[in-house]
Amino acid sequence: MIVRNITIKNKTALTLLNQTLSKDFINGEGSFAKGFEIQDYDYALNLATSNETLAKHLKFKTPILKLKFNKILGDTEAGKYFSEEMKNLLDYDSFYTSGYIPRGFDRWHSDSDVTGYAMLFSYSEKGDGYFKYRDPITNDINTIQDDIGWMVRGMYYGNKPETTLWHCVVSNCFRVTFILTFDTEDKYNKAVELLTRV
Repeated sequence: MIVRNITIKNKTALTLLNQTLSKDFINGEGSFAKGFEIQDYDYALNLATSNETLAKHLKFKTPILKLKFNKILGDTEAGKYFSEEMKNLLDYDSFYTSGYIPRGFDRWHSDSDVTGYAMLFSYSEKGDGYFKYRDPITNDINTIQDDIGWMVRGMYYGNKPETTLWHCVVSNCFRVTFILTFDTEDKYNKAVELLTRV
C-alpha cells in the first residue's frame, strides 16, 4: 500500500464529519508562516514543495528547510470534537492535525519518526489544492488533486528506503486535515472495514 483513497459509507462516521464542519477551526487565528517572512510566501512555497528540492535532498543530502504556512487544530473546538468522537468509533493510537487557513502548505517531509499506518481525513472548501508524494518503490512523484469536501486517504509511514513516504501539501483555499495513526496493520484494516461498511 502506498496511498489509497477510502470511501466512507458508515453513517455514524459521515455524521461525525458533517458535525465537525459546524465547529470552530480558527480559534482566533489562521495559518501563519513558519521558517520564513510572509512577504517571501511564493518563494518559500516553491522551495518547500518543488520536486527539485526533494531530488537534491535525496541525492546530495541537502537539508529540506522547515518551511510551512499552516496551523495546528488539535486545541480548536473542531479538533477536540473530531478526536473524541472518532476515538469512540475507531481504535486509533495517535492524533495529529494541520490547517491551511485561508491557504497554506507543508514542505516535503516523511513522518518517518511516527512509523505506522495512517488515515488522513481532509476537508477542502473549493478543491483548490493537492497532496503530492514520492512512491518509495518506483521513485515516481504523484500528485493527487483535492476534491471539494471530505477526502480520506490511507498510507503507511515507514523509516526504511523502501517504505519512506515523502510527501507535501499545498492548498489555495480553506483546507484542514486530521491524521489518525494505527500501530498495527490489523487495527488499521479494522478501521477501514468499519468506515467503508454501510
